[in-house]
Amino acid sequence: MSIYDENGSKIVVKPYQGVVLPAGAYYRYHATGKGNLVLLRVSTPVRHKTPAGTPIRIRPDGREILAGPENLNLPPIEMPGKFFAESAGLD
Repeated sequence: MSIYDENGSKIVVKPYQGVVLPAGAYYRYHATGKGNLVLLRVSTPVRHKTPAGTPIRIRPDGREILAGPENLNLPPIEMPGKFFAESAGLD
């Protein structure tokens, strides 16, 4: 997997590695390996509420990121009998 920041700088992440992104960081990721990309995103709640009408997710140019085709949200693909760590020999 490759992760890019707002300037297009790339970090290559190998299997079973991780990346910590601070709150508010701009990023995008791309599956660049041979196998399936498994992504685990963990976040914590914010201590304050965003005022109504304020975009929660924004692009580097300040425009709001909306849900839908532009955001490339796709439903998960379930694969019964397949597990994340199968390739690591952890049954």
